[in-house]
Amino acid sequence: MKNIRVHKKDLLLVTLLVVALFILNNLIFGLQLNYGFRDVDWEMLYYFKLFGSLSLEHFLKAYKIMGAYTYELYYTGFLEKLLGLNFVQLHQASQLFKIITAFSFYFIITKIFKSRLLAFFSSIIYTISYTHAGPLFQLSTGGYFFATIFMCLFLLAYYYALFSQNLFKY
Repeated sequence: MKNIRVHKKDLLLVTLLVVALFILNNLIFGLQLNYGFRDVDWEMLYYFKLFGSLSLEHFLKAYKIMGAYTYELYYTGFLEKLLGLNFVQLHQASQLFKIITAFSFYFIITKIFKSRLLAFFSSIIYTISYTHAGPLFQLSTGGYFFATIFMCLFLLAYYYALFSQNLFKY
């Protein structure tokens, strides 16, 4: 088994990134915690509870009404089931997913471009950019962060599959 070595410089940069992401996110988006629910959030939660217990029938009813926005219904519903109807905690969960997304973005940029500095600044720009802050306005659109996390994981797996010598040996 190969030993994993972590250099002090890498550890320092990753620690600095995590601290910077939390500080920037709290400074810029701290007021967002007071938003409460928007009209769409209430609608998604209403339909999530209206369709009964989770089942295939629940999903089919949700898809019939919501169409492409079904993920918003489930994102809001699952978060509410997990955290209750505490608006601050629900919005904090979305902010946490945004920080995890920026962190996963750091790793994919590091692997592809082999530049930790580029990855660091890309993650910072991702955190403060308006296009990635938009989903924080409504709780129901926080599913975008999950999509980005899974996209980064897929790209990382694809990268290793493409450049690994022994992954697909016959």
